[in-house]
Amino acid sequence: MIVKDDYLWIKAIQEELKDTPKIPLSECSSLLQEFVTCCLQSESGMYFFEVDDFYERVESKKLTRDMWSDFEYDMAKYGELIFGAIEIHADFDEVNDAIDCVVTCYQSLPYYFE
Repeated sequence: MIVKDDYLWIKAIQEELKDTPKIPLSECSSLLQEFVTCCLQSESGMYFFEVDDFYERVESKKLTRDMWSDFEYDMAKYGELIFGAIEIHADFDEVNDAIDCVVTCYQSLPYYFE
């Protein structure tokens, strides 16, 4: 059973970021949009883009180098603002089985966007 207090962290994040300029999500890459959406849909508020998911999506062509490049462009453009809310652990060509996650998205990530 979900108790009202279970999601106080959301209000705390919203309060902390209330004066931070918001990024228009509709202007961001499809991959960044997906990561934000996954955070919002996750009970923990976090999203882990795991290596296995990365490989599967590249193989099925649901993730392309161009999509990744668009995501990297967003990170270059907005990275300073959202620093600490998202971590990229490998570049497109550097993903390997030595890491668990390609990207980690933290609870605060969605609250930088509108």
